[in-house]
Amino acid sequence: MEAKVVEGLSELQTSIVADCIISPIGVNTQETVRSCFDGLSGIKILDDERYDQKTTLSSFDQNRFEEDISPNLSITHTRAERLAIEAIRKMLACQEDLDLEKTGLVISTTKGNVDLLENNPLRLDLSRVYLHAFAKTIAESIGVRSTPVVISNACISGVSAIVMGRKLIRLGQFESVIVCGVDVLSDFIISGFHAFKAISPKPCRPYDADRDGISLGEGCGAILLRKGSHEHVSLKKSVRVLGGSSTNDANHISGPSRDGSGLALAVSKALESAELTSDDIDYISAHGTATRYNDDMESKAFTISGLYNTPLNSLKGYFGHTLGAAGVIESILGYNQMSAKKILPTHGLENIGTEKPIKALSRSLELEWSKYFLKTISGFGGFNGVAVFEIK
Repeated sequence: MEAKVVEGLSELQTSIVADCIISPIGVNTQETVRSCFDGLSGIKILDDERYDQKTTLSSFDQNRFEEDISPNLSITHTRAERLAIEAIRKMLACQEDLDLEKTGLVISTTKGNVDLLENNPLRLDLSRVYLHAFAKTIAESIGVRSTPVVISNACISGVSAIVMGRKLIRLGQFESVIVCGVDVLSDFIISGFHAFKAISPKPCRPYDADRDGISLGEGCGAILLRKGSHEHVSLKKSVRVLGGSSTNDANHISGPSRDGSGLALAVSKALESAELTSDDIDYISAHGTATRYNDDMESKAFTISGLYNTPLNSLKGYFGHTLGAAGVIESILGYNQMSAKKILPTHGLENIGTEKPIKALSRSLELEWSKYFLKTISGFGGFNGVAVFEIK
């Protein structure tokens, strides 16, 4: 579709009106948020002889997945497809006026249907391993006719997808955009992270002095963006995406820049696009993978950005690292925390042990005032992504 420039582009608002999270600790957003506020974690220890050490991950109970999450979907859909379709359908159930002819779809994922290469008992068409075919299957199942956009840019995919959705609306391509981040765990993914020696044998401890690696997770998050000013259907507040940015350190195939300059640049550009400064930010939903290098890099980036005293947390201790879904799931949790004026503690954090001091929370924090927050994320290849949100 040819893009057209909209008059008054700088004043065009992009609102989040509905969402859905499906995770191992909740079959919808409300249940997932409640589980987090209750301090629950989906992370468990898997002692599997296929791997050299114990594996910590947050995964779906298979019986619950079949009975509660996707009982009405065809078994010819893969697990990742079923998660995405179910999350989007739940989200759209309250959007009767939505015109799907004017709605775009942006899918964020790192691996899509890669598990078909190792486990395909129904002999499904292996072309669905290709991400464009994966996205097309989802689009057709939910009734979106436009060609879906796929963002597969390592861990920053979800944040990039939200920023892309906003851009498509501001360019006049769509009235609404569905953003869906989804990834499921497979032996391919688990063994790959083991090869990096990146998985902790214990539940992850972001920013802690004794952190020793990530815990993996699976899940799906869906967000509905609409042009103009609209209330969020369940929060009864305005939730807007004000801006965003991404950068590339060009440092290493898997390691971030050690000095934090790439993430700091992304923060600066995102704040500039939102016409805000670091002093305006009330909370940061940070990446916090619990690897030594990532958490130290973030502490340096937040120091450079003047955000070292801004309350922040990592949500990885609740869900594990959900890869391409992380940016979407954690953004939804971000504005739910802001709406409640209560910031969750970083699950597993006891003693902060980053190179630069940051205000990572080990206990929940009540906010007297909450309006703006950042979702920051970094990933393989030196990529950094930042989105800016407003809640009022």
